[in-house]
Amino acid sequence: MLILMIFEALFLCTVAADANFDVDNNYFDVFVFTQHWPFTTCIDWEKRSNKNSCSRIHDKEWSVHGLWPTQFGRIAPNFCNNTWKFDYDSVKAIRPELDQYWPDYELRDHPNSLWTHEWEKHGTCAAQLEILDSEEKYFQTGIDLAKKVKLTEWLKAKNIVPGGGKYSKSAVYNAVMEKTGVRPHIDCEFMSGVQFIKEIKVCLSKNLTFVHCDNVLAPAPTYLTNGEPLSKHHNTTGSCRNNEGFLYPSRMNPTYLSNLTTNHVTIGFIVFGCGTLVLMSLMVAMFVRQSGPTQAQRRRDGYESL
Repeated sequence: MLILMIFEALFLCTVAADANFDVDNNYFDVFVFTQHWPFTTCIDWEKRSNKNSCSRIHDKEWSVHGLWPTQFGRIAPNFCNNTWKFDYDSVKAIRPELDQYWPDYELRDHPNSLWTHEWEKHGTCAAQLEILDSEEKYFQTGIDLAKKVKLTEWLKAKNIVPGGGKYSKSAVYNAVMEKTGVRPHIDCEFMSGVQFIKEIKVCLSKNLTFVHCDNVLAPAPTYLTNGEPLSKHHNTTGSCRNNEGFLYPSRMNPTYLSNLTTNHVTIGFIVFGCGTLVLMSLMVAMFVRQSGPTQAQRRRDGYESL
């Protein structure tokens, strides 16, 4: 009986230790305020499956993806309170502004899927601070930050506009840094060998003042179509490649991507074909020059070549 009691005591101590570890693990260093470009988000979403679709994007504006409590050097914490589920009635009063600044474009099986996910994964962790200890406070803070971090306006001022061709990572990075005074993250989505700007992240302290994003990890690595790890291109300024321009799409139709890819493939075949023809012509010319046929042979072959 004594041995059994000892084992039970050890078990309870272990459970308590694990519980304390989970609580301690919910700390965070900074907030990562993430806005995404809805056209890239929807091109990627619809490309993943024929069953995926997006609602109509009415405004060409950057919108909120989330406000994420984050530990330096880790993608954490998340899902800090599994019993605190998203309650739509808690944010019903601010619904008009949510639709404007934090819209949910990806159509899924249940309504309000983006807000549900963001609250349950990130909002429950942010709620340890009094200024964010309710759903309404959390989402209202995201809305207020979107009004402050005016990405569409800031980029347009630098002639960076949707559908305007390719832009450099440094141009966007500098435009955001000029307005915030801190180093952001610029992230891209890689589709069919082309990079599209997808997210811009700025970091904030626990009292919601701007801070550098230097110690924030980039997203989990993915892989290019040739198996090359994309993580090679990640750095402290975001996942967009420094030496390659990215597209800033102005529409969400997935044929935009397929047409773009087809054009690239067609141009590639044309260049490859022309190069091959030139090389073969040079080789034939050298061969004819070195071992050309006699005049009699040319006469005999003449009609056969017609």
